[in-house]
Amino acid sequence: MSITAQPAAGTSSAAANPVVDDMSITLLPGRQRSSRPGLQEAIDAERLGFTRAWLPERYNIKEAGVLLGAMGGVTSRIPLGPGPLSIAARPPIVTASIAATFQSLYGERFMLGLGRSNALWLQGHGFTEQGYQATVDRARIMKQLWAGEVVNYEGPAGTYKHLTMIDRPEGLAPPPVVFFHLGGPAASRAAADPVWDEVALCNLVSAEAMAESIAMTKSEAERQGRDPDSLYFIAPVTTAPDMGELETRAMVAARIVIGIQLPGMGERLIELNGWDRDIVEDIRNHPQFADMNRALIDHSFHRTGLLGPAELVPERWMRHSAAVGSSEEVVAKLREFKEAGAHEVDLYGSSPTENARVIELWRSTSNKK
Repeated sequence: MSITAQPAAGTSSAAANPVVDDMSITLLPGRQRSSRPGLQEAIDAERLGFTRAWLPERYNIKEAGVLLGAMGGVTSRIPLGPGPLSIAARPPIVTASIAATFQSLYGERFMLGLGRSNALWLQGHGFTEQGYQATVDRARIMKQLWAGEVVNYEGPAGTYKHLTMIDRPEGLAPPPVVFFHLGGPAASRAAADPVWDEVALCNLVSAEAMAESIAMTKSEAERQGRDPDSLYFIAPVTTAPDMGELETRAMVAARIVIGIQLPGMGERLIELNGWDRDIVEDIRNHPQFADMNRALIDHSFHRTGLLGPAELVPERWMRHSAAVGSSEEVVAKLREFKEAGAHEVDLYGSSPTENARVIELWRSTSNKK
């Protein structure tokens, strides 16, 4: 029997809405000044009926083990997990233990989102971006640990001898393991590996790019002998429903400014979306960034501090790679990602309550089909 926690005293007592099984949401995305709002966001996501909620870990005030444990304690139904966690941030035994500890407390409500991360973003952290094979192997090692196997491994993921997890949650299925990636042939080869239960592309890519990535991964699955229909695809989509121009630019355009600066990630976003490189260079060379040297925009500014450079982001980029406008327009854009082959859309950027009308429209229109 799954063990669940009841919401803590003082949390919302509003009746929960029916669960929408193909719409999840990311909580506390980007830089935050406090992690405390994440607890209320988790409560709101559960009440509004999101199927599950993701937390993008940061190594400051958004450490996944602590914050997800706290979110689990103030909710009773919604599955939670990092989306993604940098796979090299912890040894496999520690990451596997986070999942096992969460499940021992709250039952089968955990999912493990993993990614390679970015070397420059991790600069000075003491660990760095991983190759695709190391990422796949680390995920496999964690699954072996959850199964009670003894791991002896030497390869790109490190060296492990007689590694085992002696105590594990009893009677519970291991959590799904989800690969978050930036697209491309190498990523699709890794994503098709049977170790992954689910696959998610990065946000701020168009539905067309999502469709191409899904097709590429399915083709690679066939080549590897995996049933392509066994793949489950998640589409993270930045949403800015019913927001004014300034709020929309802070929500979407500022994130584009941040994204295109990162080596690797920036080039993939530009390539996947077909963005004009002259405009990209104008943004990168904005006077606000003149004296930054190698400092990352993401580490130097909150989104609201990037409204100047964000003015250079064309509106068509925002409408192509995100869901903006009225809630009805946002829902229509999200439908494009489902039509592209995604099984689930993951709302990113705006909070659960800011998307309350979006999920209600999604629920009502889905029921008519």
